[in-house]
Amino acid sequence: VLTTSRNSDVTRNMMRDEIDMVNIDFEDTPFVFQLKGLSYTSNSRWNDITGRGGDDEDDEIDEAVRELRVGGSNTLNLFLSDGLCEVNLGGFAQYPYEHGWYPPNQFSEKDRVFLCPSVLLGDSRTVTHEIGHWLGLRHTFEGNSCSSTNLGDYVDDTPQHLNSNANDCEDDGRTDTCPSRPGKDPLTNFMSYSRCRLEFTPGQVERMVYQYHEYRKRILPCGEDEVYAQLTVKFDDDPDSFEVAYASYAKDDIDDRDWRQLKRENDDGFANREFSRNLCLPPQTLFAFHLVDEDRNGFDDGGYLTLELDGKLWEFNQEFDRKWQSTFFITDKCSSSGEELFTLELDAWRFDEDLSWQIRDDRGRTLVSRDVTRQYSDEAFRKLYHQVCFEQGRTYDFTLYNGGNTGGYYKL
Repeated sequence: VLTTSRNSDVTRNMMRDEIDMVNIDFEDTPFVFQLKGLSYTSNSRWNDITGRGGDDEDDEIDEAVRELRVGGSNTLNLFLSDGLCEVNLGGFAQYPYEHGWYPPNQFSEKDRVFLCPSVLLGDSRTVTHEIGHWLGLRHTFEGNSCSSTNLGDYVDDTPQHLNSNANDCEDDGRTDTCPSRPGKDPLTNFMSYSRCRLEFTPGQVERMVYQYHEYRKRILPCGEDEVYAQLTVKFDDDPDSFEVAYASYAKDDIDDRDWRQLKRENDDGFANREFSRNLCLPPQTLFAFHLVDEDRNGFDDGGYLTLELDGKLWEFNQEFDRKWQSTFFITDKCSSSGEELFTLELDAWRFDEDLSWQIRDDRGRTLVSRDVTRQYSDEAFRKLYHQVCFEQGRTYDFTLYNGGNTGGYYKL
């Protein structure tokens, strides 16, 4: 609970009663919620959050979530701010696919649900509505169009309709804002904007379960202290032979690597022209990965490799040298004492597939050049990570290339 003083009208009993109401709304789903804690934070900047303040306010929201959020990606946190009430906004939330997957013991600052305190224990079911967003549901009127090209909420059993803000709870299924499309307006659906919200559809329940297991509770095949790695190599043609190897090594033995071979020959071809391997890597070590297409016939036009560590996309590469090989490292040590290691985190939102980025120093030397072309799902951004050694006292330029000219935005 965000306040401007130590006093608040929100009590533990109110929150317990609200969670009881939420559980009634979710009784036909696999989800059950339990109040595990309640905290009060006196901070006027955070209590003034409205959800409509643009980029500057977004930084305030990120800061509040980083400081106050409890638990991992599978723990629901509700932030109550008076600022939302002042602009007549009941709440806002992020879809899980917008911040991507995190291990259950980690979270993104984009993973948040903010509420106006006055919606608690009300008939509007705003809290249930926002938790629906947290579990991946979109508005039933998503796109606000009757066009056959409007994909809406990606759920088949919620009829397409316009946002009518209907308040007629005695409607009896008469309202039909999209008469050219099947079905009547689902005014009793929790994800509509009506005042008659009573239910989720089976299709919505199916989507919530999928989104939860995909982004919030994905089962890891590794031990709790191990690093879960997913290495994927995609070919545009069938290589005659291809080598994939990785090594881990101690911090002080950066040149002493014991390569472990994952794939050497290609006698039977690769399924879907793709090689993929899940690895459980020991903690607090450094990693190197080596790939080579010896006959140079598997990467004619469009092959790529990716590496994800604990759900974070660290490496995405479509460029190989003349030997068609690539060796890349994840380390915490630069080769020169005059350099400092930085981990770059790039959020790329809603660009098309033709996206790349580059870092150059003030001498014109290219330090990093990456093509991050990849199909985005649900218009979600991908959070990309990369390590680079910056030389002290120099200036560096970061450039993002959007070849499709479709627009989008990013944060570095």
